[in-house]
Amino acid sequence: MADLKYSHELLEKAKQLRNDGYHYFKIAELINQEFGSSITMSGINHALNDYLRGIYRFQKPKKQKQAQLKAKAGNDFDAGFDTDKRTGKPFAFGQGQLADFYKWQDKTPEDIMRFVGVDPDEWEIEMFSGGQHEVVSKDSDNQPQVTPAYSFKFRAKPKTADDLSIDDLISLFNERITPVKLVKQIDNGTKNLLVCIDDIHMGITKLEDIKSQLDEILGLIMQGWKEIHIIQLNDILHSDSIAQSRTTRGTELDPIDFQKAVRDAEGFLFPIIEASYKYSKEMHYYQVRANHDATTGWMLSEMIRTRYPYMNIEVEDQYRKAFKIGKSIGIMALHGHEGKTRASMLMATEYPELWASSTYRMVIYGHYHSEVVKDDYGVVEHQLGTLKPADPYESKKGYTMSTHKMQCMVFDDETLKAIRYI
Repeated sequence: MADLKYSHELLEKAKQLRNDGYHYFKIAELINQEFGSSITMSGINHALNDYLRGIYRFQKPKKQKQAQLKAKAGNDFDAGFDTDKRTGKPFAFGQGQLADFYKWQDKTPEDIMRFVGVDPDEWEIEMFSGGQHEVVSKDSDNQPQVTPAYSFKFRAKPKTADDLSIDDLISLFNERITPVKLVKQIDNGTKNLLVCIDDIHMGITKLEDIKSQLDEILGLIMQGWKEIHIIQLNDILHSDSIAQSRTTRGTELDPIDFQKAVRDAEGFLFPIIEASYKYSKEMHYYQVRANHDATTGWMLSEMIRTRYPYMNIEVEDQYRKAFKIGKSIGIMALHGHEGKTRASMLMATEYPELWASSTYRMVIYGHYHSEVVKDDYGVVEHQLGTLKPADPYESKKGYTMSTHKMQCMVFDDETLKAIRYI
């Protein structure tokens, strides 16, 4: 979908509609009616978020996609790439400049990549070699003439999550994010809502697959609540690597489009968070570590914290999170891949104050993609199902009989009153 499809006027209209409280599905419908376009909900979500962050480009730049790059000698080399940070002058590629660069003893890998116009923030050098040689030619008298020549070559590969520091990864997600300010729209709710988000596995799941479920969740939230607690049990993303499809421990997975997965996760989470803030007196968001996306899932929540700095967004990297709902409801949440069999006692020993002040205690976890409920001596354990469709691995193994659904739990101030299945 070309960027030119989205004009400044169109995106300003979309911005106005979102500020008015419309969901992306309705925004896309109204935009298409007014501008005669055929924009999808996912498309307007992605374009508008980029536009609000200040990184939307109305004309796509040409991208360098070579994995192996060679420096070419000669005055006809296409110059005008980067500049020498030491002199501020553009790099040139005649033999004289190549000779100077070759003799530059303390050049770094970043200097080498900038010399040929490769962004060192996105690529890293795998191999580099260079040298001096002689070129033999004949002069006007047909006599041999020896001329010194210089050349170098290198091979580069794209940086992946494994090559980047945590600060680098945070920067990738948070660069130029503009905080979004929302206005409360309701303050008369009397009950409390727990929105349980687990094992969506964006990349396998597509936003368009669960659009109707998202609309149902938003409809529930917009009824108005005293407290809304969103627990993000993660595996929201199928992969923990940008360039490859694999889990946190390196298990290879079926290939996915990681960029689309992140944008679909944004398209799913952002409307839920924004509606929860608008339609409650008090909103909280928590996240815990999972096995598929320990790094990328945490980064997604960190991006949410940056986007909504005035909300109660907690994004500590932790295996378990405990919190209170209402006056006396104690909840402990974990993904389910670690510590599940000890969950009830862990709640009592790690969170003694919450345990002592609660009369209704619950442990929730996902990971297994199927629903199980049991009463463990007064602590109700909810193993949650998921909206995710079966992936090729699950189909091969025959793990296809679970009901694909998500749970939202309704509480008063003292106990669980209902479970809303999505």
